[in-house]
Amino acid sequence: MDGRIRTRITVGWMLLWTLQMSLAVTGMPGVIHAHGVLIDSIPADGAVLEQAPQRLVLQFNARLEPSMTQVILVDTQDSAVPLELIPSSQSNYVVARIPPLPSGVYTVIYKILAADSHVTEGALQFTVRSH
Repeated sequence: MDGRIRTRITVGWMLLWTLQMSLAVTGMPGVIHAHGVLIDSIPADGAVLEQAPQRLVLQFNARLEPSMTQVILVDTQDSAVPLELIPSSQSNYVVARIPPLPSGVYTVIYKILAADSHVTEGALQFTVRSH
């Protein structure tokens, strides 16, 4: 499958997910709280790694709704791959498997729904310099 087609499919999937999130949020009673904020990640934003990581860990300041969590890995060729989420015993963590990666710069795009019904999205980047 051509990289452009894969990116278009991923973007379409993200738009559908955004619509689903919007419907879920508007149907939930909301309490005014701060948005879920990313407070730590492994790998860290801007990290330069000698080995590719096998998993991603995102820590937020709020409890998350796991069914509404999405994490996508984008490489330097703009190929986007949804990451497989691993259940976490801590309600404010997102853990995902990272497939084997060659050297390069990678962007992680995440979108989460905090238990207070606020959507948070963001990105971080890391570099793999395998020998």
